[in-house]
Amino acid sequence: PAILATAARAAPIARRRLRLPMLRLPMPIVRILLVLLALASPLSMAGGAVAGPFEDAQAAHSRRDYATALRLWRPLADQGNAEAQYALGFMYDGGQGVPKNYAGAAKWWRLAADQGHTFAQYNLGTLYDNGKGVPQNKAEALKLYHLAAERGNDGAQFSVAVLHFAGVAVPENRIEAAKWWRRAADQG
Repeated sequence: PAILATAARAAPIARRRLRLPMLRLPMPIVRILLVLLALASPLSMAGGAVAGPFEDAQAAHSRRDYATALRLWRPLADQGNAEAQYALGFMYDGGQGVPKNYAGAAKWWRLAADQGHTFAQYNLGTLYDNGKGVPQNKAEALKLYHLAAERGNDGAQFSVAVLHFAGVAVPENRIEAAKWWRRAADQG
């Protein structure tokens, strides 16, 4: 009975409305505020591109829209973006949106490799290793593989191991080969 009495007294309080002062704004200001709110809303961005040109190029490439990817990556690569340079090298290597051109791939991978891009270093190394688009040069291949291997590229670590094992461009050294194979294997 005591709980029911307390609930009965509280009911009128719960039904009361909180009265706040109304802010009266002229209608043009309200419209401007609504437009600004709509522009700032993440939902308003869903229809258009919300990423930068690099991400837009990645999306185009994944859709196999190579012309768009090339159009978006080329200016970035020309400005020195190592990721875009690597991507263009990949496109030239695979003939994606451009004729297959190993020399073109080597050009772009060289630019990215000189900036420390490990995948570009490794891929450029494979071109030198196989003499595709560049003169075959096992010593240059080993140098590039080694740069990428030191920074953790497992493919480059494996290639360094193979060259040491076979004694190509370096004296045969199976202990050094085993060290590089272990590093590559440790990465899975």
